[in-house]
Amino acid sequence: MPLHLTEKERLWKERIDQCQASNQSIKKWCCTNHINYKTFIYWKTRLSILCRGNFTELFDEKTTGVEVEYNGARIHLTRGFDSITFTQCLQVLRKESC
Repeated sequence: MPLHLTEKERLWKERIDQCQASNQSIKKWCCTNHINYKTFIYWKTRLSILCRGNFTELFDEKTTGVEVEYNGARIHLTRGFDSITFTQCLQVLRKESC
């Protein structure tokens, strides 16, 4: 997460983290906490996009692939990996994130 978050962005990150920690569906958590579901989804998407710019590409001639870790799940990709399978894995991880 970028260090330059606004106060509002920090507030929504905190709410998203609370939702994830609750193990409730987003809709149920929003209802329980009196938060508009569509607003929650907007901020979850917005903050997710902000995070994407924080990857650092590391290259080494000996590198045979890359590992991606997200919410405790680790995926090792070798050179020439199947991008369709990786995309499907990411879709599953996104659905499970809250």
